Amino acid sequence: MTRQAFINDDIDFLSRIPAKYAASARKTINKQCCQIMVDNPAVYDGTQLFSTAHKNVLASGTGITKEAVQKMFMGLQMQKDEFGEAIIIRPAIILCPVGYAFEFYTLFNSPTINTSGNTQASNPLYAYRNSIEVIEDPTFNVLAGENACPWFVIGEPTDTDFIEVDYLN
Repeated sequence: MTRQAFINDDIDFLSRIPAKYAASARKTINKQCCQIMVDNPAVYDGTQLFSTAHKNVLASGTGITKEAVQKMFMGLQMQKDEFGEAIIIRPAIILCPVGYAFEFYTLFNSPTINTSGNTQASNPLYAYRNSIEVIEDPTFNVLAGENACPWFVIGEPTDTDFIEVDYLN
């Protein structure tokens, strides 16, 4: 690059570099967070992050069903603090691999559901259609590979501590 081209930034080269670094940093942080969620490591108490001991996991391989979503919501809302008091967390986000959103939109946006007797009944999840955000992230697809991809229900960030990412400089 000539001095004059550098000064004029004729090809918009210099202004693109910070944006590329920022995009790369966002992808790295996203991958690190997703990796923790998929790998499910032991946390401060020596127990896996998602475990029956923490009362924040369903059976593995649970599909996207009305029952599974209701259990996830109940599990989230029944969390307690270290003193045994209710935390009061409202479900707000479903974080899932790409390809899962259609099933969630079907669950939340259908006013009625079929019952075991093949009749129509009111869909209790319909009430959540405007309060739950479904976020698909291809990072889960890549990290899970051939294994079943997990999906997560995340509480309203203003209700309690949330995922925090810190770096030491």
